[in-house]
Amino acid sequence: MMGAAELVKFIGREGDLTVGELTIRVKVTDARVQWGDVHLKVEPISGSGEQWVKDYRVSLDKAAA
Repeated sequence: MMGAAELVKFIGREGDLTVGELTIRVKVTDARVQWGDVHLKVEPISGSGEQWVKDYRVSLDKAAA
């Protein structure tokens, strides 16, 4: 199971969320483990709103070194 120290590495990262044939640029604002799955709370870079999604739905940019 992923701990808090590992989950915090997702927060602040950007990536692309694909919904059907639409790709939305998002930023991760929170992360959690629920029922053994990693969920990311994302908000669009341009626009408004927020949504919890499973991590595999977001193609994150490579982490800064």
